[in-house]
Amino acid sequence: MNEDEQGDGEPEVEVVPLPSSPLRWVADSYYRTQRERIRCGNQISAVERGADQMPIPVSVMMHYQRMLLSEDELIRDMERLTVAHPAMHWLGQVRGVGPVLAAKMIGLIEKIDTFDTCSKLWRFAGYAVMEAKCRTCMGTGMWTPARAKADVEPVVCPACNGSLLLPQRERPVKGERLHYNVRLKTVVYLVATSFLKGGSPYRVVYDQARAHYEVRRPYWTKAHQHMAAMRKMSKLFLSHLWQTWREAEGLSTRPPYALEYLEHSTFSDPWTFTDAKKTAKQAKAKAEREGRAPVV
Repeated sequence: MNEDEQGDGEPEVEVVPLPSSPLRWVADSYYRTQRERIRCGNQISAVERGADQMPIPVSVMMHYQRMLLSEDELIRDMERLTVAHPAMHWLGQVRGVGPVLAAKMIGLIEKIDTFDTCSKLWRFAGYAVMEAKCRTCMGTGMWTPARAKADVEPVVCPACNGSLLLPQRERPVKGERLHYNVRLKTVVYLVATSFLKGGSPYRVVYDQARAHYEVRRPYWTKAHQHMAAMRKMSKLFLSHLWQTWREAEGLSTRPPYALEYLEHSTFSDPWTFTDAKKTAKQAKAKAEREGRAPVV
């Protein structure tokens, strides 16, 4: 390389391409900025209430203000990237799912056409149920209640006559690669928590499941009953997201497993879980941005 090709002698900077979904990139940047802003804000608050005698440097206060502005800018970017996404046709009307959680979820799932069944999305999000396993031969067997309680008899393994373990949620296994996305599972948990706090229509699913487990599983701890009800609510939400997202992209869908194979008769329509107030609020905000009167 000659001197002309070297330019001013500055080192070449390698351009790192953005991931295939910029939503994940922007959402990650928002969470990092938010965590740093909260830590900085806690330090400032400690000084203001007298818990720390160290004066606050001007540069730290300016840095704190810049992080607030960065958060607002990243939120606007997420809204811009999600507003025309096919999944937002339904997801944007669900109370408890804001632009940050929606962007994170869409960015992690990325391509709904890779999940031709809802069960595959459940598995990817960490909500699959593993088969029963024998304690002795570790072979799999048919599912039946196997918890050794006074009202439940243990199930015998057909291969070695050992006792079968009750099917459980998928968990990390030492030496094995995870079959689900940990970050997506965390986001779905945050969405479920938001449902409980915000009075989402999905809260009814949680309350019904919690009451059911208190009657049918009295030997479970309160925390176990809570997490089981949260899991049921989250799986229903994911099934609705899978259905509406694929329909919005013109992809085929199929009835839930319980309806198709177990002959259940109850079907939960995703659109009955949308929030009319949130839809009206979004329409009003859009009209204000466009400078026109909202349609009443």
